[in-house]
Amino acid sequence: MHRPAAFVLSLLTAVALSGCASGDEQPETATDRDLEVEDLSPTASPEPFDAGSDAVPAQCVRLSPSPDGRYPVGDAGIVTVVLDDSGGALVLEDVEAAEGWQHEVAREEDTHVDVRFTPDDAATATSALVATIDAAGTDEQPEVLVEYCDEVS
Repeated sequence: MHRPAAFVLSLLTAVALSGCASGDEQPETATDRDLEVEDLSPTASPEPFDAGSDAVPAQCVRLSPSPDGRYPVGDAGIVTVVLDDSGGALVLEDVEAAEGWQHEVAREEDTHVDVRFTPDDAATATSALVATIDAAGTDEQPEVLVEYCDEVS
């Protein structure tokens, strides 16, 4: 992600220095250099999650940690999920469906929570919030990893 910014900075530096050339010196231009072009193709979606059914989300985005455990699910609503006092299990505290949406808790276990949202005018869920526990190591405090998935199929 920083390569385009570095390229622009290099280009601006080359342009600024070209005005400083003296006498017989010929300033180099950006077109004279071999510039690396980073592959800017989009990255693949995260691996699909196991929600206990054949339906998997088509597009998921990891959400930043929320201090109060409240996570938005697009326009569908808000899910509140936190670690229990021991830090060893997820607790689904609340689900608030927005007007025009219904929700279903597709999976609720100590290490995995999957809440699906369906618009009132649709037959199947179109959005989901998936939370899991990441126990990075025995010495580290586990954390809640949350993904918002849309286009659930």
